[in-house]
Amino acid sequence: MKNEAKKLRDENNELEKKLKGALNDILTDIVVYIRSYGISDLDQELVRRDITQMLIDGQERGENAADVIGDDYKAFCDSVMAEIPKLSTKQRIMTSIRDILPALMTLFAIWAVFAVIKQAVSNEAWYITPLSVSDVIIGASLLIAAAGIVVYITINSFDAKPAGLICMLLLIIASALAAALLLPEKIIFSPHIAADMALLIVLFIAYKLIDRKL
Repeated sequence: MKNEAKKLRDENNELEKKLKGALNDILTDIVVYIRSYGISDLDQELVRRDITQMLIDGQERGENAADVIGDDYKAFCDSVMAEIPKLSTKQRIMTSIRDILPALMTLFAIWAVFAVIKQAVSNEAWYITPLSVSDVIIGASLLIAAAGIVVYITINSFDAKPAGLICMLLLIIASALAAALLLPEKIIFSPHIAADMALLIVLFIAYKLIDRKL
């Protein structure tokens, strides 16, 4: 199913190039909103293909999006998605883990690089990478912020409120910084750089395995 979804995604990317102007923008909002539903990647692409084709057909008839799917784009999407089978609780959990792993690997890699640089500058053993409480708090806050941004944008794709998004980000960042500054600089453990690389490999393998099963 993974390969089928990927193939259909590539086909959809080419198909939507036929849309022009406002129709393309509206399709983008629709696709983003569809991502907020707990359905499989394949079902997402199937719905995307059908809606894209509807808009293309309307464009050829000289119609706008409202003529094709109505004025309330969100209500239209909700009615379509109501007919699509949802993922099971287990599948949703696995999908969430799969989606968060790339961000986790990126943050971990950045932390490891900066830890090595910090050790080298301090004339300490560069291959030892101390992990502090503040590192964990800041990393967790960044992951939460990233997940929150994705959820906010997908749910509010038709009526996103930048002020609300900015407030949410500022609150998360302020909380993380306050905790990092107020808590003592305590080292949790100091793994060898080789252990860091091994963990990155394990996370990458886990991502591939989960992605293959979904």
